[in-house]
Amino acid sequence: MTDPAKPERPKSILVYTVGLPASGKTTEIRRWVAEDPTHRARVNRDDLRAMMFGSSHADVIARERDLDEEEKKALDVLREDQEAIVTVAQHALIAELLEGGKDVGVDDTNLEPRVRVALQAVAWAADAEVRVLDMTYVSVEECITRDCVRLATGQRYVGEDVIRDMATWLPRWRTAGGEPLATDRS
Repeated sequence: MTDPAKPERPKSILVYTVGLPASGKTTEIRRWVAEDPTHRARVNRDDLRAMMFGSSHADVIARERDLDEEEKKALDVLREDQEAIVTVAQHALIAELLEGGKDVGVDDTNLEPRVRVALQAVAWAADAEVRVLDMTYVSVEECITRDCVRLATGQRYVGEDVIRDMATWLPRWRTAGGEPLATDRS
């Protein structure tokens, strides 16, 4: 039985972005968290990679540019194992934050449907709402321009080829009307 004197906490919210590198995903989620840092947190796969393995996805891509095919294949196997660990950590962190009453922003690209479905499952298991911040309106050319600024200013960047390759996922997102498979179970 609920105590009428004690207000029920509102459902936690998972906000995840969908967009290309350099589309403004992290900027928007950081801004959102800054509006209410006591009740909001940001979870980012690159940050988890850096904490656990000492490098981000952008760092791995940069290293790959200088590797021959055999070295790239060896790196892919290692990265696949590491990515699985990053996913477990990401989902556990999101779940713990949501269950603890925090709203969570996930500012990764989240272009692959399986990734969005998994994030939704984590949120629903924590009885949280799911919202999507669609950044796919930012053009490929604008993302490439922003990524070049990152390179010129010594920040992590992914490169034009990576952005163009990832852009091939956008038609699948837009075909679905820019909506995840589901936004709420209620």
